[in-house]
Amino acid sequence: SGRGPSGASGLFAEGRGLGPAGMIEVRSPQLLLDQGQIVAETFSDDGGNLQLRIPQLILLNNQALISASAGRGSGIGNGGNINIDTSFLVAIPGSDSDIVANAFLGQGGNIQISALGILQIEPRQAILGNGTNDIDASSAFGQNGTVTIAQPDADPSRGLGAATPEFVDVSRLVAQGCQSGGGLAGRLTVTGRGGVALDPSTVPSAATPFTDLGSTAIAPAEAMTSDSAPALSPSSLPVEAQGWVVDDQGEVVLIAQAARGELALGEGSPASCVSQF
Repeated sequence: SGRGPSGASGLFAEGRGLGPAGMIEVRSPQLLLDQGQIVAETFSDDGGNLQLRIPQLILLNNQALISASAGRGSGIGNGGNINIDTSFLVAIPGSDSDIVANAFLGQGGNIQISALGILQIEPRQAILGNGTNDIDASSAFGQNGTVTIAQPDADPSRGLGAATPEFVDVSRLVAQGCQSGGGLAGRLTVTGRGGVALDPSTVPSAATPFTDLGSTAIAPAEAMTSDSAPALSPSSLPVEAQGWVVDDQGEVVLIAQAARGELALGEGSPASCVSQF
């Protein structure tokens, strides 16, 4: 807690005379210093060494102090070493809490911190009462010490390559139908009759009345050939197709019966071809 009967309480291995300070090692899941101190300082000799192995959290508040300074009495000793190994080192903002390994005439100590995260405390000169949380290994008149902070490289932009989009060619997933062999493709259009679209590209309308398809024009016999489609022309025998037959070439032919009871294609022909498949 740091609140002792005669001032701040804590762990001390000080050297108040001519000798060096001792060593303090702390192992604990957490370390909470609220005005508390962990000190291995000297007045005229070298500062001591501090080792803090705290797996989870170190929390500093209310002028908490971790110190291995030397020469507090204007001595020539060198600052001690502080080694901190934790997951998170956190200081309450504005609490004036410090981690120091200073010296007066000698060389500043070495502070090494290994942590996943360090919050609200940073390396800079520690001045009592300045209200900031500082990490300081400087010397007033000698050579400054070192502050080493080791944190995992957690830059999310490193080691991540930009994903290259690969779009699927949907044309490869569609089966290709048979080609027409270079000729023009046929087209079948059914027109008329109410409710049926007049053209494949139009929408049926409920207002379209029923209409009579009427009669199909009969092609003359001389227009029929085995290697060509029938040529339709107007005929005097307006009849509709009433059936189909297979001719000598194995082709399906639509036929119609004339009004006088004869199968007619022209005059007396056995069949009338309306459409050939």
